[in-house]
Amino acid sequence: MVSYALGDCGGCYACCTRAGSPPFRTDAERDAIPQALRDELEAYYASVAGGQSREAQGLPCLWLDEVTGTCSHYADRPPICSEFVVGDADCVGFITLGVGVPSPPWSEDPR
Repeated sequence: MVSYALGDCGGCYACCTRAGSPPFRTDAERDAIPQALRDELEAYYASVAGGQSREAQGLPCLWLDEVTGTCSHYADRPPICSEFVVGDADCVGFITLGVGVPSPPWSEDPR
């Protein structure tokens, strides 16, 4: 059985691979980020209005830097992202679903 330790995700980013856009749970969370980032999100939402969103296409979060495996707006990421527990059951579930996602450095089992 594969075991995963709690710790630094080290560029795994499995949880971000199908998010499409930053997963703000409420308008208040989104309104708390800087105006320039709100404008970026509004432009994205406007571009997919009536079309197929990144989420529907199974694309990574808009803010994911796929080269580094990090959030390009880490300091302003949604609260759910900072509350996410690396190595817990939800994390392992995302890793299990993650196709083409690099193995986390703390994994005993390379995918």
